Amino acid sequence: MRHTLALDIGGRRTGVAYVDTRTGVPVPLAPVHHRTIDELSAHILPLLHDRAIADLVIGLPLLPSGAEGAQAKTVRETVRCLQLPRSIAVHFLDERYTTPRHDSRDPDGAAACSLLQAYMDLQRFGKRTIE
Repeated sequence: MRHTLALDIGGRRTGVAYVDTRTGVPVPLAPVHHRTIDELSAHILPLLHDRAIADLVIGLPLLPSGAEGAQAKTVRETVRCLQLPRSIAVHFLDERYTTPRHDSRDPDGAAACSLLQAYMDLQRFGKRTIE
């Protein structure tokens, strides 16, 4: 299993989860509190490097119809502005059906874990993510 990280990007707080390659279980990491893309980038880029991340899963908030609305466009623009290393594969995942069983201590981390589990399930069955 490749080192994989998931982000549930929000306007001020981003949930983060990582797959423990020993167990294959997603674990939440501390949420990133940010006001700007630069602040988000300052937290995420070192994390990608330190954990040797090969795959980055990003939750994409699609509309009920499946179309991309303003929130999805904002998430895509945020990811573009992060200036991620080209060696990292970015996978956008429809987050409409990945609502976590809320962990009141860290709902953002729970959301990122749900995204990561959904991504791993798709990989296991050979299905694709949104490009």
